[in-house]
Amino acid sequence: MNALYHPAITLVGDLKNGRTVHSLVKLLSLYSIKLEARKAGITIYETANLKEVIGASDVVYMTRVQQERFASVHAKYEAVKDAYILDSTLLARAKPKTIVG
Repeated sequence: MNALYHPAITLVGDLKNGRTVHSLVKLLSLYSIKLEARKAGITIYETANLKEVIGASDVVYMTRVQQERFASVHAKYEAVKDAYILDSTLLARAKPKTIVG
């Protein structure tokens, strides 16, 4: 990876419980990419509104909210299940070469 390029990576979804997110953070750390992740002890910008950051994101990594993590608290799952949906209107705010995964 180009040492002068520092992509803005946005992680969306169940960041606490998602194994794929944890694996991605570990992989990116091997390549010296500065990934803003609280778990790594780095200050992060946290928002519940993807609209606020999608225009500055080079990479958007989407994960689902895991219903099985809310098994005993159905109302809490229902409150957040639709919070992070990337539709065409929101994607139109992204940079033309933003990578979505």
